[in-house]
Amino acid sequence: MHKYADNVVQETVEAKNLYNRFTKTYARSKLAQIMNAAYMTKVLRGKNPTTKLLINSCHPGTVNTNLIHNTPFSFPMLQKILTPFTWFFLKTDQDGAQTPLYLALSKKVDGISGKYFSECKEKAPQHHLAFDMDAAENLYNYSLESCKIKLEDFF
Repeated sequence: MHKYADNVVQETVEAKNLYNRFTKTYARSKLAQIMNAAYMTKVLRGKNPTTKLLINSCHPGTVNTNLIHNTPFSFPMLQKILTPFTWFFLKTDQDGAQTPLYLALSKKVDGISGKYFSECKEKAPQHHLAFDMDAAENLYNYSLESCKIKLEDFF
């Protein structure tokens, strides 16, 4: 989903008039998660190179949740037509939980941090901003300022 984001900059984060465009807003949030995982890993390892704390991001897949009903495809008639086919195209919540559980529990990811996973495998993000550490740093600093958090509070 992150590949559909146009950008993740302060102007789009704060623009209330853009929240009605669900797909773009959701895509931006997914891209922001990828960027933050990469940058937070860089910051954390800079402060403590031997840390065992891992920060990764993942895509659980397209899961059949209530979120699906708040998309541009949420027209009642269209839902009646598509609902019988959702079992074929969408994951169950148990299936969608597999990648997050893999990241939390598997010894295979020990030492891997700042990466993006999909289908229990490390994947390359599909957006150029996911690799832009300057943009990630700006987003990280903006997040700290917005939440009134100081980095020193953690170290």
